Amino acid sequence: MAIYKPEGKGPFPALVLGPSCGGVKPHLLYWARQGVQAGYVVLVLDMMTQRGEKNICARRSAVTFLEGTKDALDALEHLTQLSYVDKRRVAFLGYSWGGGVAYFLSSKSFADNNKITNPGNTRYAAAIGFYPVCYHAAWGAIPTVSFVRPDTDRPMLSLFAEEDHEEPVGECVARLDAAKKMGAPVEWQILPKAAHAWDEPSISGVYTKMPWMKEGGRFRYDAAITEQSKERAFEFLSRIFSGVK
Repeated sequence: MAIYKPEGKGPFPALVLGPSCGGVKPHLLYWARQGVQAGYVVLVLDMMTQRGEKNICARRSAVTFLEGTKDALDALEHLTQLSYVDKRRVAFLGYSWGGGVAYFLSSKSFADNNKITNPGNTRYAAAIGFYPVCYHAAWGAIPTVSFVRPDTDRPMLSLFAEEDHEEPVGECVARLDAAKKMGAPVEWQILPKAAHAWDEPSISGVYTKMPWMKEGGRFRYDAAITEQSKERAFEFLSRIFSGVK
């Protein structure tokens, strides 16, 4: 794990980056650099290696979404103790698996309902999911899971890949639309011609087929789509943080 910061004393707004099920990959350094250049402190959160894991995709692991949510809240609590961080303006950016954590963090009651301790009683001001885990059909002994919570009360942006073979975008949008109609501050965008993990060149071309999906597919890096997602994400953060008092 690491913390990156702009030059100066601050206080600066901050971002916590939550990895995919494949663990911390080089693309998180890209996002850390972009965050620092835009004036944010950035904490890269490694939820796996200290628990002896590198890749938890499509299998049971000690690193659950509950553990990920607790880790994210602990990271937030740590950042709020740093003099150069504006504790009112901290957002969580989750990638794929980390996007599922982002949905849980945006829920008013998820942490309490699952007995996730939060000593400082702190909450993220906003969250972003990049090609996020938002819905799983049942497979094996695992029941159907919807990560979009009806009691979402923190601004949440979901950026989806139009050609995502791992996540059912239609299922995600339907659940977000229902939450929005109930007053949840959710936004989303489907990026045309994008594939899952569009920002990660190190796994571009790798084939996967998750147990809950009918068809497999390949990850596909795209620099232009990565730039588009960056612009959309930082526009969202700037807009949301400008209204935080």
